[in-house]
Amino acid sequence: MTDGQKLSERKRKTPDCEWAQAIKDLTREFKSTLNEWKLDLEDGITKISDNVVSMKGDLASLTQVTSEIKNDINSLRADQFLLRQRVSELDEKHTSLTCQIDSLANSVQFVTDDHTDLSKKIDHCCKQVQETVGLNELVSDLVSKIDNLEQIARNCNIEICNIPERRNENLINLLINIGSAVKCNIQQNDIISIHRVSHAHQHNNKPKNIIVKFASRILRDNFLSAHRLCKGLTTEELGISGTSLPIYMHEHLTLKHKQLFREWREAAKKHNFKFIWVKHGTILVREKEGSKAIAIRNPQDIAKIKPYSDGI
Repeated sequence: MTDGQKLSERKRKTPDCEWAQAIKDLTREFKSTLNEWKLDLEDGITKISDNVVSMKGDLASLTQVTSEIKNDINSLRADQFLLRQRVSELDEKHTSLTCQIDSLANSVQFVTDDHTDLSKKIDHCCKQVQETVGLNELVSDLVSKIDNLEQIARNCNIEICNIPERRNENLINLLINIGSAVKCNIQQNDIISIHRVSHAHQHNNKPKNIIVKFASRILRDNFLSAHRLCKGLTTEELGISGTSLPIYMHEHLTLKHKQLFREWREAAKKHNFKFIWVKHGTILVREKEGSKAIAIRNPQDIAKIKPYSDGI
């Protein structure tokens, strides 16, 4: 082979070697790139796997949370149902309460109106009571004056107690005999009237009292003084048959004065007052001999003896 042939042959083979080398380099680069891609892909797949695992865990947690939320929702639904029932019950109660309040308001209004009317009636009654109090005071004053007048009308009278009753008895002779017994002579013309009176209480079994009206108060007072001086007189001394009974004699008092005398007799005993008597229609009390006599005219006079009893 000539040199020219060899040269031309080299010239033909040179491009093939460059292409082959280029292909080799390209293949090498391609493989390197593929390897890099493979590594990146494997790394990405690993990360994806990790993410999938993480997502599975998150999904499990989410599933649990979702289950809890469902339970909570169910519980809330049950509570909501109960709440609706409760609201419905409250609504019914509210309606009933509203009706009751309306009824109560009507009742209160009725009571208010009735109270107003009652207040007017009370005011009217109070005025009438005030008028009545004034009338009562006037009546009481008039009653007291009438009683005093009645007592004055009895200034010549005495009342004799505990003498047995006898059929066809002669009271004038009986009084004359009493006068002889107490050493106070009485004539028939000294006696204006004499009679027995019934007891205030029908169930009283004691003999009826004898009321004597003398011609003068002086004669009446002398007769009572003589009886007190004899210090006791009995039916036996007058020749009256039967059991001997003490004869009591005192001024003829009205019923009001008698009641006051009984009350004060108890009060005197309670406060240790020794003496209580009647003189000229006035009740007198004395703590003891030598003490000052206290005149009693009404129940309020009890204050007159309290200072004495408090000092005992």
